Amino acid sequence: MQSDRIDNSAFVDKVHEIFVTTFGEDMCLNKRAEAFDHMGWFELRYNYIPLDYNIVFENDRGLFSIYIYDEEGAMNNLHGIVKHENITRRMENIENALIL
Repeated sequence: MQSDRIDNSAFVDKVHEIFVTTFGEDMCLNKRAEAFDHMGWFELRYNYIPLDYNIVFENDRGLFSIYIYDEEGAMNNLHGIVKHENITRRMENIENALIL
């Protein structure tokens, strides 16, 4: 439904705002992809400028993952580094994960 799509898109905007608030100008959004009809999936791709890391925030089926890629392409999942609540609809979970 159109209203659900607007709500979902507004939610993605809020997630992006958390990144901006947390990292300021050190984080640059490279790509935003949404496929809400596919289990609410969306993805935000950032470049963390100070370390030239790529950060990917992915939501799928109400759970989020944050992947960290270094300049050589090595990847690590934030949840593998430090355990955190990853239920997407609780904004404080996203905020807490980003300050770890």
